[in-house]
Amino acid sequence: MVSPPPPPPPPPPPPPPPPPPPVNPNGEGVGRNSIEELDNFLISFGGEYLRSIILETIVLKTLFPRIFRGSRTPWKTILIYGQPGSGKTYLIEQVGKILKIPVYKIPPSETEYNSYFRDAKNETASILLLDELDAIALKRRSEDQSINRRTINNLLVEMEALPKNVILVGATNVPYDIDSAILRRFDKKIYLPLPSLDCRIKMINELLVDQNHDLSENDITIMGKLTENYTRREIRNVMTESLLLGLREITRTSHFTWILKQMNNGERRMLLPTMESDSGTSIRKKWFDLDEETIFIPPLTMVAFMTALEKSKPSSKVEEKWLLEKFTTAFGQNA
Repeated sequence: MVSPPPPPPPPPPPPPPPPPPPVNPNGEGVGRNSIEELDNFLISFGGEYLRSIILETIVLKTLFPRIFRGSRTPWKTILIYGQPGSGKTYLIEQVGKILKIPVYKIPPSETEYNSYFRDAKNETASILLLDELDAIALKRRSEDQSINRRTINNLLVEMEALPKNVILVGATNVPYDIDSAILRRFDKKIYLPLPSLDCRIKMINELLVDQNHDLSENDITIMGKLTENYTRREIRNVMTESLLLGLREITRTSHFTWILKQMNNGERRMLLPTMESDSGTSIRKKWFDLDEETIFIPPLTMVAFMTALEKSKPSSKVEEKWLLEKFTTAFGQNA
């Protein structure tokens, strides 16, 4: 008698579900896209050293707090310094925004800041930003008023008692003028220099996203070279001025010409601002009577950029750069 065939093997178990996205201690999900966005932002903003310090101090500590134990402890305090407009405050605000961590910004005029520390400590994770640190922590001198000494001493006490859930960041243009005792309390010091050529080109490309322009890749490279010694803020201002020039053409003319433009959903009739001398092919119309959906803003051109650049000269000074680089050699680390 032939024995029956053995039963088929059981089906393999289903694959395990994918791990959930990292969650910050405040309970809000931080997806992979957000982390990649932050990673790319840090590299383009200040380079590999800046990226590593921000990751160690804020990102890894926030997303994976249990990997830090024993002697492996994250940095608790960072001093970020650079010329005015280098993006110190913007950097920290963007990190907090992407990671969904509250940023408590202490204004430079504030001397009674204990409440900021108290509120930050009540969060599961938070960033305390001492903006323009030099306004409250200048080097102590014999002629200083007692209130200034008391402010510095109070800050020293708060920095020593900083809990694990709070990251303290100081921002200043003049780190060499900061009180030495305060300076020693910062675990890491990061210099944000003026943006490099690659950084300037990347900035310009980012500012052109979703904007109508007639610029080639070579044009954008030239724009990057022409903005040497410009701060990040000044580059943004030049690009904003360039883009507004086209908008001004609309408010300075009384004649418009109908044109056909290819849009995502097909062709659309739009009104292009023209000169009054083109009256044979244009219509007379007040700009404030236009329908927003039909307004065609002239594309940004190299001529418009050069016009805006002529109106904005770089404010950075050779002496400031020299002092910052001298401080970096002695105390800091170039990002």
